[in-house]
Amino acid sequence: MGRVASTTAALAVIFIMAGGASGAAAQLTPSFDVSAPGWVVASHQSLDGATTAQVPDFNPDRPVVQVWDVSAPATATPAVWQQSGFSPTMPGTGGAVEHLWSARRLGQVFGLAIDRNPDGPYIYAAETSIYGRWYSPAWTNNVNLNCRFAAPYVNSANPNCYPGMQSLSDPATLTSSAFAQPPLPGIFSQPVDPGTKQHGGAVWRLSLKANLPAGNGSQGAYELIAAIPTNDMSLGQIAHNPKADTFYVSNFADGLIYIFNNPTIGAPPVTTGFVTFDHGAQNGIPAAPGGQFTHYGRRIWGVQYNAADNRLYYAVWNADHRFRRTDGNGVRVPNQIWSVQLDAAGHPVAGTSTLLINLPAYPRPLPKDQQSPYAFTGATCPNIPSGVEYLLACYSLPVSDIAFNATGDVMLLAERGEHIGLMVGAGYDNSPSGNSILAHNSRILRYRKTAGTWTLETGSYGQYSGDGSFDLPNTPVFNGWRSDSSGGVDFGQGYSIDPASGQKVLDRTAAPWVWNGTNSGATLGRQACNQQPSVVSATCPLVYGLMGAHLPSLMDAGGGTTLPTTADLYFIDYDGNPLSNAKGAMGDVEVSRGAASILKICKVAGPGVSQGQLFGFLAPSPNARPPVTVPAGPGPGGWCKVAGTYPAGTVMTVNESAVAGISVTDISVEPSSAMVGTPDLAGRTVSVALVTGGVTEVTFTNARPTGYLEICKAGDVQGVYTFSTNGTDRITVPAGACSSAIEVPAGPVKIKELTPGAVMIACSTLPAGRQLDCSPTYGVSVVTVVPGGIASQTIATITNAKVDERRRPEVKK
Repeated sequence: MGRVASTTAALAVIFIMAGGASGAAAQLTPSFDVSAPGWVVASHQSLDGATTAQVPDFNPDRPVVQVWDVSAPATATPAVWQQSGFSPTMPGTGGAVEHLWSARRLGQVFGLAIDRNPDGPYIYAAETSIYGRWYSPAWTNNVNLNCRFAAPYVNSANPNCYPGMQSLSDPATLTSSAFAQPPLPGIFSQPVDPGTKQHGGAVWRLSLKANLPAGNGSQGAYELIAAIPTNDMSLGQIAHNPKADTFYVSNFADGLIYIFNNPTIGAPPVTTGFVTFDHGAQNGIPAAPGGQFTHYGRRIWGVQYNAADNRLYYAVWNADHRFRRTDGNGVRVPNQIWSVQLDAAGHPVAGTSTLLINLPAYPRPLPKDQQSPYAFTGATCPNIPSGVEYLLACYSLPVSDIAFNATGDVMLLAERGEHIGLMVGAGYDNSPSGNSILAHNSRILRYRKTAGTWTLETGSYGQYSGDGSFDLPNTPVFNGWRSDSSGGVDFGQGYSIDPASGQKVLDRTAAPWVWNGTNSGATLGRQACNQQPSVVSATCPLVYGLMGAHLPSLMDAGGGTTLPTTADLYFIDYDGNPLSNAKGAMGDVEVSRGAASILKICKVAGPGVSQGQLFGFLAPSPNARPPVTVPAGPGPGGWCKVAGTYPAGTVMTVNESAVAGISVTDISVEPSSAMVGTPDLAGRTVSVALVTGGVTEVTFTNARPTGYLEICKAGDVQGVYTFSTNGTDRITVPAGACSSAIEVPAGPVKIKELTPGAVMIACSTLPAGRQLDCSPTYGVSVVTVVPGGIASQTIATITNAKVDERRRPEVKK
């Protein structure tokens, strides 16, 4: 099957990921309808699935991507929604269940995208190493991925991160040595070439229908579609451009955005010929060959396509809690959002990259024990009480995901507190307790485009804006601004109450909801159970996972706000372990808009319409497409043409272009339930809600209005005479009499005398004035027939002369 383009559906809820996995039954496909909207896919570390009160260990045979059906949330609020995520499985050895989307098979995954393929939708997953190294004494080939925290490029031979470092305290041991032996399968990512130590770069297509090629033991659940050249740090985020059916993937190693067309199913993966976009080169920031990360300012993480302006938006990583780069004038550069114009092929247009947003600093500094000794000092963040010493300059964490609403004028930016390097609870820094606190500094920022400018709106998304419940010992100024993003965000549907069941169900017209991820497990448990933070149990759990909330009442809650017990609020614990502290293990999230819907337009040639006559159709905004031309065919089905592929459930109006003298006499829709309202025959339009994952067929029947014509024969003649009307009908009329009333298309009608040797001398009509042309030489009379019944008929009289016997042709015997 070839590539199928798609468009962004008109949906209005947000999802942000922060959770993990629970085991699924041995099955290749889920129990819910994959083609319909209402499911969420999330990436995460391959945790071991333990249910004890501990930080879970790494297990390469656990899933790294899972899907949750969120089409009908639980009714009790607030509530922990106990449901397991789905990933395809098959029976393993010894009666075990083998996960097909495991780290051993796919590597670790962060970036996700979903297409609208009618045979899918398909999920696309990009490998990564951002989750860091999980230490286990049992491993004999442990890999240290430690990082230097000085300026990212003191000199060209000193990039800031290397594999195989031996110590952070002794600079002499900070070498650029390669891995002594390959990492454990799945710890970072799968080798592009098993015969080398080159890891990462894989982009996978995943199927919830198990309808991909089943080679290499994939059981139709996944296939490799691209291998991007990179090192062990691997890939950042992936985005899909449905208009061009093109992917964009950020690469931490070189800072390039790799661009490639969506391969057909079963085709060899793309390994060469990538189009690349180099933001760093355009801004004078050199590459950093050999390092895990390229330089600050070259690093690109979040990427997303905005259909509203046909631009690629991307997040530039200039700063974090360790470092903030400066420009040529010594001015510190914040994290930024840029965009670049795309051409028809989905490729960036040279010279069109534009800085859109300088991201604001996080309003609170890190506690002192979380600060990097290599960070700049001497700056002051807002709201720091005098007399409190904080060495860290203002900072923000990198933006790992970007999402747009249906109209492309609201943008959400998801930051992520990195967990890259040492072990659980200590990541990409050298502080005693690691960077576990960074999860609580990661925001979801909301921007709105007005008059061409993106403006930060009040509030943010996360656990909820302005949460003031978190407080570390001896850090009284830290609380009040956490929003706990895990780095993934997406828009989705709203909900309404089903009167029959009392359950919430998907509803595109309902008030929008927001789903987000959080690393604030104890607080989630407290809010869900209305208990104190210290109360954690199976019934009042730690929840590191998805959170759904009614948007209007929660998105702009002020600092110190406590959620009401009646709030619409739902939590899904991704690892199913109510006692685990799986902080930093969460990845990206994407919301399914459902499989694409196919619109087919058919045309029936009714009375007076010639078969093969072409008719044009338009699909007006917001689903504008080029006009579709359909030839009229014989009834009852006519001739048809596929007009396009659209987002699932799209409501659109199909409009036929007017043709002079031809009216629409019937419009039908199959299935009939897809019709919205009543067809407007006079306006030549019908509205339909396209069938999710299927074909919606719209049939227009056309005809010319009819009237009645009567043909009479006059003159000094005898016998029976034959005539045609418009070159088709054969009508016989005796001399001195008239035919019966004949139904013909209204308008001009051409009457031609066919009797051999007949001599026409005159033409006339009743009522008078309907004679348009009379050509006795050619035996033709053209008259007007008005629409209506027999009472308004046109009587056309053809007068002939008696044939001169002497001029008759000689008939040989």
